[in-house]
Amino acid sequence: MISLFCNASDEVLPDSIAIRFNKQLQLYPQEKLYVQTDKPYYIGGEDLWFRAFLTDYTSNIPDTTSRYVYTELVDPMDSVLVRVKTIPRDGAYYGSILLREDLPEGMYRLRSYTRYMEGLGEDYFFRRNIYIGDSLSADYRTLADFTFDNEEKELRIRLRVEEIKTGSLFEAKELRVQNRKGEMQVLKMSEDSIYRYNCRVEKDLQNRLLYIEYDYLGRYHKQYIPVPYPETEYDVSFLPEGGCFPSETSVKIAFKALSGDGLGEEITGEVLDSVGIVRAKFESNVLGMGTFSLKAMAGERLYANCKNRAGVVKRFELPVAEPSVCTLGGQWTGNILNLYVTVASDAVVPDSLYLLIHTRGALLYCAVWDGNRKYLQIKNSELPSGVLQAVLVDSNMVPLSERLFFNLNEADLCNLEYHTNSSVYHKRELIDTEVKVEENDSIQVSGNFSVSVTSDKDITRIHRIRF
Repeated sequence: MISLFCNASDEVLPDSIAIRFNKQLQLYPQEKLYVQTDKPYYIGGEDLWFRAFLTDYTSNIPDTTSRYVYTELVDPMDSVLVRVKTIPRDGAYYGSILLREDLPEGMYRLRSYTRYMEGLGEDYFFRRNIYIGDSLSADYRTLADFTFDNEEKELRIRLRVEEIKTGSLFEAKELRVQNRKGEMQVLKMSEDSIYRYNCRVEKDLQNRLLYIEYDYLGRYHKQYIPVPYPETEYDVSFLPEGGCFPSETSVKIAFKALSGDGLGEEITGEVLDSVGIVRAKFESNVLGMGTFSLKAMAGERLYANCKNRAGVVKRFELPVAEPSVCTLGGQWTGNILNLYVTVASDAVVPDSLYLLIHTRGALLYCAVWDGNRKYLQIKNSELPSGVLQAVLVDSNMVPLSERLFFNLNEADLCNLEYHTNSSVYHKRELIDTEVKVEENDSIQVSGNFSVSVTSDKDITRIHRIRF
């Protein structure tokens, strides 16, 4: 086992790695923002309550250096509807957004940032999807089916309006759809109670969204309906562990399959060489990710035939193995992290390699890699919770390989207890609550906490409408 320290000598590294890391943090400090809302789904006309937690990126300590936190509600068409500016009060940024009653039903986005984050770019913003429903959505719903024709260039849409209580279809008064130019087109219901609309996604729809309006019980229902991607649209990436593929030695290959909408795509597949011999087989989890082991000669071309749940087969080329690279690998064995360096079968681990481990820019470990050691072992209790980045560099500080790990250190967690004075209440009866937060050593934690109280009935109802 090792303790976390930096022993790279100044003779080898004139400006030590630790000093460089600290200087980086001092010159380029970063903020991290997380926003909590009182519930995940809303109805037009409600208040959306939120609290923003602004912390230092490296230490996770609350940071109120920024004067304001800006929170925006963005509609499905990427237009900012509301912007709220909150100032810290008692160390907390909190506020609310009144949702207009006539907002179209659909998936909206909550976006929060500070001016400092804005200068770094939108990649540093906090984002959360918020579903906003119609006030009458408990009584009816719009069902949409999509079919792609003509080599997936033309989209056929079938719309039905259904009463939830009876399950019967009804004819909406003047159901209209909007094209990219903002023009509304009236659809007529056919004898089978279905509205039909044909279009080209890229030409006629904006952001792959179908906007509809129709009259129900004397008021207009408005809704954004997302258009799915064809089942033929998916992509698979193959990533050798550590970023490099040494030749003629077994290397762990990770893969990730994504559908057209950016979500995981469940696949199966096999790796073949140029003459069609199967070299490996693999199967993803439900999120489209997985790993397999593979050995290849230098410069050898390998391909993967993949098949998704719809039976669509695609071929992808794998990275090419190289004879003169080394890669950093690792795996958890219980609560022990085992790190190792892999090279080609006829190669030796180079001298003057350094292993760095850091989290969010804070250096945890820095030492010369011992080529005679098979594994470097670290207890998870010696590492902080979060995503760790292990980097293998040469004597010129050129990164050769990197590996990410997630660690959960139980000592970093708190025990949370929440109690009420009764399990059943009458209307307008006062509810007494107690929140108790302790560290693992039973020391009570003081701080500023937020609690949201919602109706399970409301959330369940909107959740059913959404899906």
